[in-house]
Amino acid sequence: MTEKKKRNPRYVTDVGVAIYPYLTAPDTKFNADGEYKVKLRLNPDSMIRDVQGREIADVQTFLDDMMLKALEKAKAENKGRIKEGDPPYIIDDETGDLLVNFKLKAVVRTKEGSTFSQKPALFDAKGKPITPESIWGGSKIKVSFEVVPYYTKIAGAGVTLRLRAAQVLELVTGGSGGSAESYGFGEEEGYEADDEAANAGFAEAAEDEEVGYEDGDF
Repeated sequence: MTEKKKRNPRYVTDVGVAIYPYLTAPDTKFNADGEYKVKLRLNPDSMIRDVQGREIADVQTFLDDMMLKALEKAKAENKGRIKEGDPPYIIDDETGDLLVNFKLKAVVRTKEGSTFSQKPALFDAKGKPITPESIWGGSKIKVSFEVVPYYTKIAGAGVTLRLRAAQVLELVTGGSGGSAESYGFGEEEGYEADDEAANAGFAEAAEDEEVGYEDGDF
């Protein structure tokens, strides 16, 4: 009997801002088979959690630890000098935010020669499955992912963050204005709109209700 392959543990980010997301359709510019992906802007204090919601570590500590484990694994399985690959994130020098890369092959080709398609699952703020036509940069999302170690002589040893699902808390689509943060604006001293203008006619959400995008809002 063929032994069933053990599934990689899954982890969940805090809410971040999506940059150049390909979540509803794969990017085929560099790969004809296509690749789903998103770069997520996360505050350096953001935490990584397991699927039960338990905090594991802040995002940089978590990713650096995974990189170290991948390097140790490569050294144990290969001879000679093993270099460390590039981490799956960069740090924004101006803000200190981490820009973390997640990706998922749209088509997987197995060693046996078979193929299968896959795509990330998408959910709204209440956990309802959704199929939006588009998710644009500036949307606020959480990402569920797996850590996959790799090693090649050229790239070195490192990890890929396999995108499994995204929860959309604030959806930005074509024609949507987006938030000030999505345009790169922070809080400054100066002109401030009064409450009536700021609310723009929208009632405040009840205090005990989770605020976020729900399917049907757009």
